[in-house]
Amino acid sequence: TLSLHDALPIYITRTYWLVIMRELIDSGYVSGIKYIAAKDMEQILEVGTFSITKSGREYLSQNSMMQKAKEFLGKPFEILLGAVIGRL
Repeated sequence: TLSLHDALPIYITRTYWLVIMRELIDSGYVSGIKYIAAKDMEQILEVGTFSITKSGREYLSQNSMMQKAKEFLGKPFEILLGAVIGRL
């Protein structure tokens, strides 16, 4: 089976992906996953149905950098964002 990282339509390192996911989890922007760290291992564990929380949706819609990216890239940005969210 594919991991959440392997399902991404773009390439980022696993280490950077873990940092991003940990920040999203710790900030309460996503639910249904948990960050697990041990002595020499890190992973994201699915503990329910993955979803973007209300706070996460508000962040996506109100964050000025996300808005600038959306305005600059237009419809392709929305399609890519939907694909990323849909695959997680």
